[in-house]
Amino acid sequence: MTNRRLQAPKKKIAEKKAGFWQPIPLIVGGALAIVAVVLIYSLLRPAHDDGRLLARGNEAFEAGRYTEAAGIYEEEGETHDFLTRRYNSGVSHLRAGDRETAIDRFESVTTRDDEDVKKRAFYNLGNCHYERATEIYREAFDMIEEAEAAPPPPVDPNNPHAQSAEEEDPLEKRKLRFADSVEAFRTAVEFYHRVEPPDAETDRNIQVAKTAMRQALDEIARIEEEQRKREEDEALKDPAKLLVRLLQTEKTHRTGARQIGDRGGRERRVGSRALRKAQAKHRVLTERLVNLLTRQVKEKKDAAAAQPGTGQPNTGQPNTGQPTEPKELDEETKRVEAAIPVIAEAVEAQKQAEIAYQQIDPKTAVPHHTTAVAALRRARLHFKLDIGQIVQAALQTQNALLSATEQLDEAATAGLKGEIEGSGIGKTVLQTLKDKVLQPLARLMSPSQKAELQIISEEEEEVIWSADILAQAEIPPTPTAPQGQGLPGVPGGPQPGQPGGQPQLSEEEAKELSEKIREQGKIALEESKKAKSSLEEEKLPAAIESEKKVVAALEKIIEILPKPEKTVEQRLQELIAKQQAAREQATLLTELDESQRVPAANALASSQNDDVEEATKISEKLTERAQQDPKAGEASQKVVEGRDHVGASAVSLEKNVPSTAGESINEAIRLLEEALELLQNQDGDQNQDQNQDQDQNQDQNQQQNQPQNNQGGYQLSPRQARMLKEEMERKREKEEEGLYVAPRSFTVEKDW
Repeated sequence: MTNRRLQAPKKKIAEKKAGFWQPIPLIVGGALAIVAVVLIYSLLRPAHDDGRLLARGNEAFEAGRYTEAAGIYEEEGETHDFLTRRYNSGVSHLRAGDRETAIDRFESVTTRDDEDVKKRAFYNLGNCHYERATEIYREAFDMIEEAEAAPPPPVDPNNPHAQSAEEEDPLEKRKLRFADSVEAFRTAVEFYHRVEPPDAETDRNIQVAKTAMRQALDEIARIEEEQRKREEDEALKDPAKLLVRLLQTEKTHRTGARQIGDRGGRERRVGSRALRKAQAKHRVLTERLVNLLTRQVKEKKDAAAAQPGTGQPNTGQPNTGQPTEPKELDEETKRVEAAIPVIAEAVEAQKQAEIAYQQIDPKTAVPHHTTAVAALRRARLHFKLDIGQIVQAALQTQNALLSATEQLDEAATAGLKGEIEGSGIGKTVLQTLKDKVLQPLARLMSPSQKAELQIISEEEEEVIWSADILAQAEIPPTPTAPQGQGLPGVPGGPQPGQPGGQPQLSEEEAKELSEKIREQGKIALEESKKAKSSLEEEKLPAAIESEKKVVAALEKIIEILPKPEKTVEQRLQELIAKQQAAREQATLLTELDESQRVPAANALASSQNDDVEEATKISEKLTERAQQDPKAGEASQKVVEGRDHVGASAVSLEKNVPSTAGESINEAIRLLEEALELLQNQDGDQNQDQNQDQDQNQDQNQQQNQPQNNQGGYQLSPRQARMLKEEMERKREKEEEGLYVAPRSFTVEKDW
């Protein structure tokens, strides 16, 4: 039994061994099948890695099917010929006219390690940017003909020299296009320079691109000169305003001379040359002003000499042949005549400054600039002065000088300002020691600030000059005040008493106003002189104190000056702005709790009630205009409806319902904006009729004005522009015949 028991397990073990080997043939067979499938697939699939895509792409490329070739080259698969295909796709896109995509393909190749492909890609990138630059360059030239052929823009009768906000200066547009071409040429040169090693074709293309870039830069310089000439011609129409500009430029050059005076070597030479060039242009403009004023005075004298004087009594007797006295010049012409030698004095000082710069001696130029500045200031006194403009300019200057002085004082006493912590006698002693001893000592020990303070002191002279004018101000009554003199106003704008013009002043009111201005002007004059003296002595705290008093006096003058009466349109615009702000406040009220919302809502309701009164006044003004302007009547009705909604919002706010108030304000804004649009459209209709008449006059005078516009060669006629364009194209084509090499193709049949 024991043997049987032993035999039974042996039989089972044998059966198990036979079962273990039975699946092996199946596994081997499956593996062989998989290998067979892989081999068959590898034989039948498109061969990305054996050059078949490259060959198909080359075939399409040679047949001229560039878009198709690019698509084949760009099929997925980073195989060993990937760079070749990517480069060839760039060439294909370029041949198909898609330069931007070609640039993208070439740039992707330049990030790889293959030097041969990178060299070809950089070369073609240079060509792409050169072609782009050439297109932009020619487009800029085409703008000349387009600008000359385009009809003139409508002219605003109230301001014929103003330019529409939507209308861009044609000269500026051309300059920007030439600047774009310069950048594209420069990019092309940079890519050509990255071709390593360089070859003869690349070197020739670099020279061509640089030549074209210089031509574009020459065009930019020509346009800038034309713009400068045009700006000068415009500035000469207002000598008083031009004097302010000349004075500011002269002071800027003086500051520049001080800054480079202590420098040596190349910085001093380069700075002197730059200032000499700028000073030369500045002096020429000043000379043009002298020549213009001299010519105007001569014409007035000739006209006066041709007319008999008004002082001789008319006896009714026949002319005995005795010479008659010429008519006297008017006061304005006499003032202009007196200003001519003063401005000429400034011109002589400007010439001396130029000589100093030519000798690379900017320090010597400083006193000549100071002489010119003083002369130009005296010349301004011979022209009409606007009190409003003078006080605004003086306040702006003094605020800037105060800020600069405070910064210098802060730098000198850094860390020694502020309150001492603590209390009692100890704090008082320490604070006094700090304020009275340590801070002055820190100023003495700090590096010298004399150069900076001298510049501020010189600028303070401008404030002194303005304050002196204000200290002697005499405002005439409105009926006898010429436009642009005495009170702030816009020359050629609305007359006194009209909306938007100067408010009317009686004789008593003018006298009282003059006394108030003179009083504050004397304070500003005295304190500005003190500030200048303190700056020269490097006493910064005293200078700051005086400068603050000058600012306060100038601000008081601005407060007491009569403000021009606002037009109905301006008042309506302000009302709309206030309602828009009220809408935002009403929205914020909904986020407050009850205790905070009630007082804020009441305050806003009070403001809305004030706006109801303003809307009523505006509607009354519009009703007065309705007899002559039907649209004013429609606008008045819109304002009345808007006013009612403003009143409704005030009621809602008083009841603490800000959400309902917001809805009413929205409706009020809509109605008020519609009223404003009606008024603005009416103004546009009137201006359009006037512009049509002006356009007809311009068409009639275009032939006469054309020669004048072309004087000096600053503007090109369509024929001149076309001839210049053709000449430059012939010049470039001649250069390119021997220099420029077309883009390189790189299609291969085998690996490389």
